[in-house]
Amino acid sequence: MAPPEGGRLLAASGVAVRFPRATRDAVGEVTLALRAGERLALLGPSGSGKTTLALALLGAIPHLVPGMRRGTVSWAGLPEGALAAGTGVAAAVLQDSDAQLVALTIEDELAFALENRGLPAQEIDTRIERALACAPGLGLSRRDRTLTLSGGWRQRLALAAALAEAPRALVVDEPVAHLDGAAARDAVAALDAVCRDGTAALLVEHRIDHVRALVSRVLVLDALGRPLVEGETETILRDLAARDAAPGLRLPPDLRVAAALTRARAADGDVDALAVALSTLGFDRLAGEARGAALLEIERATVRRGGRDVLADVSLSVREGEVLGIAGPNGAGNSTLGLLAAGALAPSRGRVRRFGAAAIHVPQNPALAFATGRLDAEAQRRGLSWPIAAAAIARAGLEPDPDRHPLAFSQGERRRLALALALAEARPRVAILDEPAAGLDGIGLAALETDIAALARAGLAVLVVAHDLDWLARIAGRIVVIEAGRMRADAAPAAILRDTIAGGLPLAPPPGAILAAGMGWRFGAAP
Repeated sequence: MAPPEGGRLLAASGVAVRFPRATRDAVGEVTLALRAGERLALLGPSGSGKTTLALALLGAIPHLVPGMRRGTVSWAGLPEGALAAGTGVAAAVLQDSDAQLVALTIEDELAFALENRGLPAQEIDTRIERALACAPGLGLSRRDRTLTLSGGWRQRLALAAALAEAPRALVVDEPVAHLDGAAARDAVAALDAVCRDGTAALLVEHRIDHVRALVSRVLVLDALGRPLVEGETETILRDLAARDAAPGLRLPPDLRVAAALTRARAADGDVDALAVALSTLGFDRLAGEARGAALLEIERATVRRGGRDVLADVSLSVREGEVLGIAGPNGAGNSTLGLLAAGALAPSRGRVRRFGAAAIHVPQNPALAFATGRLDAEAQRRGLSWPIAAAAIARAGLEPDPDRHPLAFSQGERRRLALALALAEARPRVAILDEPAAGLDGIGLAALETDIAALARAGLAVLVVAHDLDWLARIAGRIVVIEAGRMRADAAPAAILRDTIAGGLPLAPPPGAILAAGMGWRFGAAP
């Protein structure tokens, strides 16, 4: 087939996808084009078909993933409907980076796609060096073991491997979902650099504030996977914020505050701008410190993994009804601290006391919470009757179809499913949630906040590992900051935000707190 016309790298027309046994299309009908160096973001609520559309454009649907695709997809230089990934035309970074990694060492992972394309050994070696020198790969070395990397570092490795392919187009699904603020900024800068050299980029992302400056156009899908609006990034985002017409989208803080101020002034010309901003950002209701009995105490604990201390001399206590946030750079030991609290890891020194409090743990990769191929079988292995499991799934806002595979849900939906089943299975006193906000849209994020607050009201201690510091400050009564396995801070959210903006903590200042500070907020003081 002839290549796309008009210098287009990708031309897709009327693309729709329906999965086996489904009664409606997962996405469609979508028409779009992508030219060299162009950057397009796919936006939409969880379950709107963004990932499905990306896989269909790559040719993974139907070549690798069962599904019926209608419409046409043409990449320059490839037959219509061909599998574009791995050809040098397109490279992909999947939403679930664990499902993408295939090798045991960093070197082999970076070489895998290049070897499959038959590139000369010297060229492969040069590209590996280049990948390790780019922002996502900095800090990795050839002999590092992929299985010892944190979730954030695995995501960085997947992006570095895609960049090593030097493709004409990058299709990247949730590129910053598991990255700390500084790593997210560096990853976006790396994508910007390759786009300036002519590589096209198609991004799927919920954290719009991170990729807003990178993309020139956005295509927004509605909840049913249909195109809602397409156009220039700032124009579309400002319009959606002004009309409050973007259910599910996590719009940047400055646009949400500007829209809220416009509406408030229309209703009453004399408004307190700072008060409106704090209310819009959720900083007007920062949680207070819990006063209940201690449910978990970690005393001078050290955890040694892979021949090194990943946590060192960590001490903290968590009380009933408390929400404790855990933050830190990628690889700092955040997830390890969560596993230690859950009892999945034992300290090599120090001790953990739980005072008889049972714990549940929802992992960073929600796919790891499931071990069967059907929801009813998943309920059975957990000792749950189907009616009880179905009620829990429905309360999470998901369809309780007993025949459905747990991994057929979107990444954000899997997180809600894993938490719902874990809570139904056990009567925990402590809940550890590792990156529960990753991959969630605005609706899912609000529902998660409600769920966490309900757990705390029921007397549970809730530990939440997260990189989104604006969000973590809204839900937590305290935040612990970890750096290189050691505790750097243990303080109220307002103090953590203040010290982060001042440069005193190893965290990137979050955009919401920066905006509020610029409007005069004094971090916890009344406006």
